[in-house]
Amino acid sequence: RESGLEEQMYDGHLTANIIVDDVRVGDIIEYSYTRTGTNPIYKGVFNYERNVQWNIPVHYQGIRVLWGKPNPLHSKKLNTDVAIKKKAYGRFQEYSLALTDTPAHPINSEVPKWFQPYGIVYFYEADTWSEIVAWAAALYDNVKDGGTAVAPIAKTIEQSAGTPEAKVSAALNYVQSNIRYLGIEMGTGSHAPSSAQETLQRRYGDCKDKAVLFISLLKALGIRAYPALVNTEIKQHIAELPPMMDAFNHVIVKTVLDGKIYWLDPTRSYQIGKLEHIYQPDYGYALVVDGMARSLESMHNSAHLSRNVINDSFDLTKGVGQEVLFESSTGYYGYAAERARYDLASKGAASLQQQYLDFYSAYYPGIEARTNFERVDDPNTGVVTQKEKYRIKNFWTKNDEDQEYTGYFYVNSFAFDLSKPDQVNRNAPYPTRKPLWTTHTFMSNPMPNMIKPPMC
Repeated sequence: RESGLEEQMYDGHLTANIIVDDVRVGDIIEYSYTRTGTNPIYKGVFNYERNVQWNIPVHYQGIRVLWGKPNPLHSKKLNTDVAIKKKAYGRFQEYSLALTDTPAHPINSEVPKWFQPYGIVYFYEADTWSEIVAWAAALYDNVKDGGTAVAPIAKTIEQSAGTPEAKVSAALNYVQSNIRYLGIEMGTGSHAPSSAQETLQRRYGDCKDKAVLFISLLKALGIRAYPALVNTEIKQHIAELPPMMDAFNHVIVKTVLDGKIYWLDPTRSYQIGKLEHIYQPDYGYALVVDGMARSLESMHNSAHLSRNVINDSFDLTKGVGQEVLFESSTGYYGYAAERARYDLASKGAASLQQQYLDFYSAYYPGIEARTNFERVDDPNTGVVTQKEKYRIKNFWTKNDEDQEYTGYFYVNSFAFDLSKPDQVNRNAPYPTRKPLWTTHTFMSNPMPNMIKPPMC
């Protein structure tokens, strides 16, 4: 069974389960297999990587590469000082390494995806990133033209959008909204994009296909744009890797308008608003496939575009021991707005209303919704504003001995971000959260004859 089906990725990988009878502690199981050939998309360019350390001990491991090509073979090591030996072997050069009794290297749970704690070795043929750019350019240049299929869409955008920024935003919205995500990564499809015309005809595509369609639309609108290869997991740490075709797992698009760089992702959903307000994760570095790039390009950080602004208001004017009217207003920006739109589209308003009510019930048992929540989606800024109104009947806690009433306010929006990892003693970085900033403000109308201020 393919492991990527849940993410709409089909790559042809198969899993074989072999059940061995009568296996006992101390037994040694020997197995071997052979793989012949390689994906033709690589054009015969070689790269190989191998971990030499794990969270379990390994008695013996070895790697041997026989190199017979005229181009030199390069090697690189990360987090290990293992010796790589080189010697002549007939008409080949032999590269080898051997490790005996490698100890286990246990790592904390809950670590960032980019963190690589184990030793790893690389063997690779490409000497510079410009060679990877040339390889990728050959894949993209021949398909970045939608021809007659793209022309009517571009004409509609041209007639409805005035500025170049508005045209880019409209083209992005078209690809995001009309082409569903589905990756068929068989064979050369692992890296080669489909043509814009083919993607339009079938109405689905992966990141490569959607990027090509987006770039083709922009080309028809007279705007230059280029594919940008990124790694969404290791992000900025891709700079530590050698030049390899397999260094990337995602494609976005780079365009420049009036000297300002925009990084845009046609595979994202629920993005609206003017171009300057559209959020794009910062993947650290990108390899721009423009035929001229000689190195990785640093991306700008747009985390400031993603945040929550929450204003909670408690009306205490009915007095001590009486019900409290609670209102909450939340502004969702950037990624937070995308997530809010997705929640509404996937769950529905009724389900979300109940989810909010269940959430607040953990803090205020018996809370009731006075009205259904309201949402306003700003088409210019892309900000989602949500308003909720509740009635809290059991807000106050009475202390009979002191004859005091106490009410509590909770900064619950910070609860997730301030939670501690299970393992506090660390030998690895702490896990990172989504780039989401939250501002939480309390407002309260004073109650008459307040005996004691509420506690926060």
